[in-house]
Amino acid sequence: MAIVGLSFVAFSGRIAHAGSAYAYVSHTFGRRWGFIAGWTLLLTYLTFTGPGGEHFTVATSLIGSRTFPSYLRAMRRADLAEDPRFATAAARRANLEELHRIVQCWILTFRDIGALDAQLDEAKIALGEVRSLKQLSEMEWAEYWGAIQEVSDRNGGTYRLPGRPWHFSHEKLEPLGSPAFQGEHNRAVFSELGLSEDEIDGYVAAGALVSVSIPATASDYGRRANGTANIKQPPLPTIPS
Repeated sequence: MAIVGLSFVAFSGRIAHAGSAYAYVSHTFGRRWGFIAGWTLLLTYLTFTGPGGEHFTVATSLIGSRTFPSYLRAMRRADLAEDPRFATAAARRANLEELHRIVQCWILTFRDIGALDAQLDEAKIALGEVRSLKQLSEMEWAEYWGAIQEVSDRNGGTYRLPGRPWHFSHEKLEPLGSPAFQGEHNRAVFSELGLSEDEIDGYVAAGALVSVSIPATASDYGRRANGTANIKQPPLPTIPS
C-alpha cells in the first residue's frame, strides 16, 4: 500500500488531474488499460448486505494489519484477534470467506443501516450504499442539485435526463433542450460538410445514413437553430454556510 501511495504522489505531481487509478493508468498506458484498472479497483472493496436488504461497499480491508483492528473495535470482538484463523494477515487472507461471514452476521443484528453506519463511524469505517441510477435520481440530493431534469420528448411526454454537471455562483445555466430524433439533422450536417442532396440521398439509399419517422405532433425544434422546449428547470441551489 505504501508503494501505491507513493506512486499516486508521483503521478499527481506530473499529471494535472484529480487523481484516480483510471486517470493515471490511462495517461500512461492508454484508455483500454485505464478502463481495466478502474474496474479492477472494485475488487479491493468489500460488499455486504445491510439490515434492510440494501447493498453497500466498504473500502477498509479485513486483511490488513492496520485496518483489521478497526473492525474488531466496531464489532466489540477483540477475541477475534486471538483466533488462529485471523491472527495474522496471511491467516485472514486464507480464511477471508469465514471472516466475511462473521462480519456479515454481525451487520444483520442492526435494526437499520443508519444504526450500523453510526457504529462503523465510531471505528472510522466508511460505507457507501450501492444504488441504481433510478434510486439515485429519486434522492433528495439529486433534486437539490438539479442532477436530473425533465425534457420534452416532443411527442406529448417527457424524458428524465442528467442535468448540468456544474453550477456557478453568478451565472444561470440554460435548461437542457429537447433531444433530437435519430437522424433528424443528417441532411443539415452533411450539407454543411459540402455533400450534395444527391450524395446524401445515395447514402440514405445504401443504409449508411439512418433516421426515424418524426411524429406529426413533434415540434419544429429540429428546424430551429436555437429552439428549446418548455421544460422543468430547478433553480440553482443555495449552499448552506
